[in-house]
Amino acid sequence: LDISLVQLLSSKNHDQAKEKQTDCLRSNLPDTFNTSIDGLAYNINWRIRRPTQEEVHLMKAISKENANRSMTAELKQTLLNKLEENLLKIHKPANRFRLFMYLLEEPINSYICDRPQTYHINFERFIYLCPDGSDENLVSLIMESLREVYFETVDLQRAKKILSAKTDLLVSLISEKDQKDLTYLSAVGDKVHSIYERNVKSKFLELAEVLNIRLITQNIFDLLANNALDTMLTNPKPVNTKKGKTNSTTDTSSEQQVRYLELRAMSRFYNSYEMRLNKHSSQSVHHVVTLLPDPSKPQLAFSAGQTENNSAVKILEERDSNFILIGDSDKSLVLGLRAIVRRVIGLKSPNLCPNCLVRRDVFLNKWELDAIVGVLTALKLQSVLTSLSSISQETLGIKIPKYVSSIAYESYDCALKSIDNLATKNPLEAYRLASSAYDLSEAAYYDPSLLETSYYPRETRWAIYTPLTLPLVLPIVMSIIRIAVYLLSSPSSTSKSQSSKQKMQ
Repeated sequence: LDISLVQLLSSKNHDQAKEKQTDCLRSNLPDTFNTSIDGLAYNINWRIRRPTQEEVHLMKAISKENANRSMTAELKQTLLNKLEENLLKIHKPANRFRLFMYLLEEPINSYICDRPQTYHINFERFIYLCPDGSDENLVSLIMESLREVYFETVDLQRAKKILSAKTDLLVSLISEKDQKDLTYLSAVGDKVHSIYERNVKSKFLELAEVLNIRLITQNIFDLLANNALDTMLTNPKPVNTKKGKTNSTTDTSSEQQVRYLELRAMSRFYNSYEMRLNKHSSQSVHHVVTLLPDPSKPQLAFSAGQTENNSAVKILEERDSNFILIGDSDKSLVLGLRAIVRRVIGLKSPNLCPNCLVRRDVFLNKWELDAIVGVLTALKLQSVLTSLSSISQETLGIKIPKYVSSIAYESYDCALKSIDNLATKNPLEAYRLASSAYDLSEAAYYDPSLLETSYYPRETRWAIYTPLTLPLVLPIVMSIIRIAVYLLSSPSSTSKSQSSKQKMQ
């Protein structure tokens, strides 16, 4: 990690105070930062410096422009967008794992941070720190913001499911009003594709470096009987849909009965949907069951997390990264698809972090992609090590073909080059090489010639083969015993034995 820590101190601070803060930061900031993967850590290169002339002029202009303003949420967002736009002209943090942290003091920190908020994370790789305390507390504040960026961002279990670079997002459209209205369902399907291309895929082309998501829509018929959703409801309550708050005293014309779907009933509904489907393709598939409510009926919401209708996102996450989405408007489809894509690519939260700048055109921050790339690079290299170690085990009875051996060696070379690129701070090339190494190691490990070979060591063969052969051997042995008993007990054998006894007499 390359982190520039810019001390934007006010003119009231003397040089001695600045030097004291610099010494405190250099002596207390750690050189490494643990990741969510056990045994792996980032090396941090701290660059503690004073602001450049361009940065000083920019901050002075912002302070002068907003000196007599009362900061509203809209003005604050405009200020942050303008600040980011101007900082991008000064710096071009195109390299991954490159952060700029600005230590702000009065008066500019009051324009950016709302107390008790102590830091703000922007869409680009900029973090604005608003310290309120000693220099020791400042170190804790820096590390807290760093943890939110690089440690608490990626869900490790989800990231393991996207090691392969391709996945399908299968959107199943189920209409409540008229399930067999093909014209309506086709129009909704076209709208979903348009929303995905316009509001998700085109907004972040760098996402293709991590995961290639193919969107597929299909229509589902005869899964919902007439008024079937009404049988899955909890007890509804009146909600003022204009304000998003419960209000029993307002005029009934401004109130609408919201239908709340019971979560257990929705899980059973998803199970019935899943039983009707076969696996859609050979690659990873994430199902998005999209309910299209009847517009003539009250609106739908889930009973937990949406008890007050104050959010357009109505998503219920089922097991294995599968989802149920209520698509009652274009806004719910846009926000729903964005949140689902965030979860599919391995992010912990379907929404931006609490200290992040929220923008309509942003659903994924660049530093979040940095964190995903870092975790995936490490996971792929770990998988390569496991696969190649399994192939190279000296076990009796294994004969590795030459072409499989060459694939394994090529994977090994790519993995070493990936590690070298990590050491030289070229993370994107390291990720690409790790991806190539992972694909090659998987091809070698699952090669049919190895799958047909016996992998059992000599000392464990009897323990494995004996249970397998007993069902066949026992009937044969019992048959032989029966034949022997029959022959020994037959009349001819008894007469021969008696005649032999008489001769002896």
